[in-house]
Amino acid sequence: MRKSLLLIAIVFTIAITGSAYAQPNIQIYFDDGLALGSANCPNAPIGTVMDTLYVVANNFDAWISAVEFQVFYPPQLFFVADNLDTPLSIGSSPTGISIAWATPKSCFGSTVLAQVLVIWQCNDCVSIVGGVPNPDAPIDIGPNPGQNLTAARAVEWPNQTTFDIVGMRSLICATVPVEETTWGQIKALYN
Repeated sequence: MRKSLLLIAIVFTIAITGSAYAQPNIQIYFDDGLALGSANCPNAPIGTVMDTLYVVANNFDAWISAVEFQVFYPPQLFFVADNLDTPLSIGSSPTGISIAWATPKSCFGSTVLAQVLVIWQCNDCVSIVGGVPNPDAPIDIGPNPGQNLTAARAVEWPNQTTFDIVGMRSLICATVPVEETTWGQIKALYN
């Protein structure tokens, strides 16, 4: 009976988690391999490290002709410029940006929408204000405020319908709490 309930709970959890991750979303990555959703402040003097962040579309599974969003940068990052693969854009990522492509962009996989040039304003996960440790500084994606929307959105090609996009959170100096346990306690979960 206990094993049956555990199996049902696992299947239910996978179903809920899978559906949440299947939604179209935009996230910031710290590497060109699109694997690092968090990073630590560099071990260098404040304001001397220039870096590129990647604004990435995930789970769109469509051709898109336009997208609009805003990036909320923490004080640890100083925005310098957006690098786009199209000249058709209005605004900038920290104030709200709308990007369009004359030739639709394939988003059938993780797709870079923009590269953002930033300067790190922290050192070894210590804030620029008073040298205080500053863990879990978020970089959030939200709607373009100039459009009065509740979510970021994209335009699907060829039918030109819009769809909402979930804005994901990336972290600087992420801390992950770990609960201490023993192997006996872990094994007891499966008896």
